[in-house]
Amino acid sequence: MRWSVHNIRCVLFDLGWTLVKPSSGDWTFTNAFQKMFPAGTYGAWTEPRWQQAFRKAYVPLQENPYMKDVSEQIRRYTSFFHQLVREAGYEISPADARYLAEDISCNDENMYLIETAEETLRKLREEGYRTGVISDTWPNIESQLRYLGIDQYFDQLTYSYRLGCSKPDPAMFEDAVNKAGMAADQILFVDDLARNLAAAEKTGMHGALSTADPRTKEDPRFPSVRKPADVFTILKAD
Repeated sequence: MRWSVHNIRCVLFDLGWTLVKPSSGDWTFTNAFQKMFPAGTYGAWTEPRWQQAFRKAYVPLQENPYMKDVSEQIRRYTSFFHQLVREAGYEISPADARYLAEDISCNDENMYLIETAEETLRKLREEGYRTGVISDTWPNIESQLRYLGIDQYFDQLTYSYRLGCSKPDPAMFEDAVNKAGMAADQILFVDDLARNLAAAEKTGMHGALSTADPRTKEDPRFPSVRKPADVFTILKAD
């Protein structure tokens, strides 16, 4: 290991595929979406047509992630779903587009905890570590974390929708370091994307790669954690 674990005083987590995972298997194509556009009728949502449509429709959200509240999230996602479906070659009514937007914005059951997430956060706090989040996410995340019962364990939160930028923008990591109130090299950041860890390391943080998503491959540049509790293997290493 290239750095001393004994210096770590703060552990920050991404959310998706690090502490939580999507109930449907996908963050955008929720259970409600898949019920409205079932594979047998419209073609599987994993097909290239849907993926290409997603990339086009997502551009406005990607270019401007800032949102004031859940109401704005619903409004913008209504436009997103309308464009997404039409780009894929199908039709959708304004009412159905808003229904999908409300589902993705207000349905707390669209995600659930990865095994050991809550106990890991609780133990980190008990052992005196500062804990928090650096995540590309939307205003509804606050309700979802309360629903999942883990909001109580975080000392700090860095969200893309609040800052108006997304990882790997340096501003995301600079915000987290400032909130931590300690040197960057005292912080361990866990994320499921190696490019985000590389950006975090440029600020002086240390990175660990979450491989909770079966599609994520290990990266020799970073220690890996299959589940949240695996961070203790890193923190307790000799």
